[in-house]
Amino acid sequence: MTFSVTKNGVLTVKTHRSGHFTFEIGLDYTQLDTLKQLTEQAYARFASMPKVGDIANQLERLSVVTSVYSTNTIEGGDLTEEETANVLNQDPTTVKKQSDQRVVNLKSAYNLAEDVSKMIFLDVSEEEIETLKIPGTITLNIKDYMIKDLHKIITHNLEHEDNIPGQYRNNPRERRTQVGDKNHGGVYAPPKCLNDIKLLIDAYVYWANSPPVSALPPLYRAPLLHYYFERIHPFWDGNGRTGRVVEAMVLQAANYKYVPYANAKFYLDNIDTYFTLFNTCRKRAVKRAKDPNTDFVRFHLTATLSTVNRLQDNANHIISKFLFDANLNFLHTTKKINDRQHTVISQLSTNPATGLKGSLSVQPWYTSLYRNLTDRTKIRDINKLIELELIVRNKNGDIVVEYEKPNITLANSPITSIEYT
Repeated sequence: MTFSVTKNGVLTVKTHRSGHFTFEIGLDYTQLDTLKQLTEQAYARFASMPKVGDIANQLERLSVVTSVYSTNTIEGGDLTEEETANVLNQDPTTVKKQSDQRVVNLKSAYNLAEDVSKMIFLDVSEEEIETLKIPGTITLNIKDYMIKDLHKIITHNLEHEDNIPGQYRNNPRERRTQVGDKNHGGVYAPPKCLNDIKLLIDAYVYWANSPPVSALPPLYRAPLLHYYFERIHPFWDGNGRTGRVVEAMVLQAANYKYVPYANAKFYLDNIDTYFTLFNTCRKRAVKRAKDPNTDFVRFHLTATLSTVNRLQDNANHIISKFLFDANLNFLHTTKKINDRQHTVISQLSTNPATGLKGSLSVQPWYTSLYRNLTDRTKIRDINKLIELELIVRNKNGDIVVEYEKPNITLANSPITSIEYT
């Protein structure tokens, strides 16, 4: 079938059995552009930080765990964030539980999306690469096989009565697929027959890659692709996870690092709003309201700004720890602190619980360290560390390592973040 997209980015398709389906940009830029600029500026500051070696590795580990946990939980996953981290540290071939398989599959989908984004650079000159490194300058062409491959990975080895990984659903005539509930804007019945789903996916890909949509900033285009993918809801299972990875893949290909998948935490934290917006925007479009998709994209921009600030906070914390360790080693090598004091700090940094009131004195390593020394020496060593502002004793009597932390938390500051309402 031949499709036609208007210069304003509208594509209407007449399906076989599901009526008309309309794709449109539908955005009020006067409501969005300021927030987009704030988000781009926040990301530019975050991206300018030197994230090398262990700092980058820690930031990536934190982002992956939080992202997988959040997007999995949105769709009913029951693992905690700590349990998710433990699964991700396992050999994927040893995973047997369904709950663990969901986690492994999501990480594999992230890896595939990353590989897709890297392919853009294969046939590009060195001069072009420097330009393409600027966030927002790359447009990823969406392909039907990308969607199927992501879904195949996301639902690999997961038990479901109907779902076949990588294959679109084909509802029996008597069976409806329903999305949503009355508490989140109502129930929506997406197209049900295979011919309609294939037609709409072809239209979705054509629309996503059309000049008006390709020309959109990725921070607008990515959530629109997420939104319309969920409207089609082409699979029996895994649609939410697949749609969020498609959204993230578009941003990652546009050179946004860490942020794309980490947005899932904001979606989880605001899950009622997230689910409701799919219906409220859909209903606005049905009523032919002007710019019906504005609220969904604004929600995405708010999520991205929140995510950037949270990642910046994480990076600041990691750098604070890195600088603390560097200062500790300097004090040790210059004899400002002795071997015992260095050991105490190292142990407290590794396991903060050992500093709880009454805990330090019974630790085996601590009793061994001071076996032949007096209590006066123990007190003198601790007081010296307090004097050097390496540790503090709080009002509960706990001994806490004193990192040089930033004065504000960006993610919670009214100056640097916007609360979605």
